Amino acid sequence: MTSLIEMSDPSSLQYLIGLDVGGTKIEAIAVNEDQKILSHVTLPTDARSQSGAANSIRDAVGAILAALQDGAENVGAIGLGVPGQIRNGVVELAVNLNMKSFPLGEVLFSEFGIPVVLENDVRAAALGAYQYFADREPIKNLAYLSIGTGIAAGVIIEGKLYKGSNGMAGEIGHLMIEPDGPRCNCGLYGCLEVVAAGPAYVAQAERLLQTGQPSLLRDFDLLTAQAIYQAAQKKDPLARQIVQKNSGYLSRAIQLLIMTYDVEKVVLGGGVSHDGDGFLIPILAELAGLRAQSELANIMLADSKITLMPNTYNAGLWGSIALARQMVRNPILEK
Repeated sequence: MTSLIEMSDPSSLQYLIGLDVGGTKIEAIAVNEDQKILSHVTLPTDARSQSGAANSIRDAVGAILAALQDGAENVGAIGLGVPGQIRNGVVELAVNLNMKSFPLGEVLFSEFGIPVVLENDVRAAALGAYQYFADREPIKNLAYLSIGTGIAAGVIIEGKLYKGSNGMAGEIGHLMIEPDGPRCNCGLYGCLEVVAAGPAYVAQAERLLQTGQPSLLRDFDLLTAQAIYQAAQKKDPLARQIVQKNSGYLSRAIQLLIMTYDVEKVVLGGGVSHDGDGFLIPILAELAGLRAQSELANIMLADSKITLMPNTYNAGLWGSIALARQMVRNPILEK
């Protein structure tokens, strides 16, 4: 069966719309051919139900189209980055949106009459990260590692998003790191996500605080990964212990991405990374330890390959624009 995600004459198209869909908010932009932002909206996500999330996404698209006014009929495609498993325009599973087997692409096309392309949010962000760095330096291969509520990666090979045979390439968060660790939502124990994502920082801090150890963390009203990094920079022993441990886990993830895909750059993003150098420097120290033990690691794990995604650049949002642009340039009828 041919998908409803179809194309008209690319020569008549001027604008692209991109959405970065999250469990709490949706950010959307429309751009012209020069990537100038024509309209920009941020709306809350009603993630209490599948229909609520779908309506929130519709509202975001509608708001962008309304802002374009007379230009709405010239939109070539809509790209969306969605936090979940995506296949052929269908949200197979998005826990944070309460969506399961939902044909979001078809629903949006039916309502707005504009071609739609969906991708997992981290993979969309990988496209956005690639666009950002490729505009600044010659690069063909890149991995984007997102550390937030969960952990996942997106991989760009020869300038193209690599999805794998099941569209799941980059699910590094479910690599088993500590077999005796906590149980992950996937069913396994000690996955990278359950030991080194944002909630893991908090869980580790809570366990250590229960031992009665003195710590600056007791002074924070809200315990978060960012609070732990702030305390670590003030040389709090408990916080530094957590940061060092998790930086070790993340350095292994970076090593895996570089050794598996031989990428030129690994870009770190996601909410936990927003502490900047406080987040990056401990990871680089762990990688230096690996280089000291191995000539191969010394060659492959250079500091110059590791960088942070600037907080001012929404890689997911611009990745969704890249998806829309690819659809306009390479129209494909999905089967």
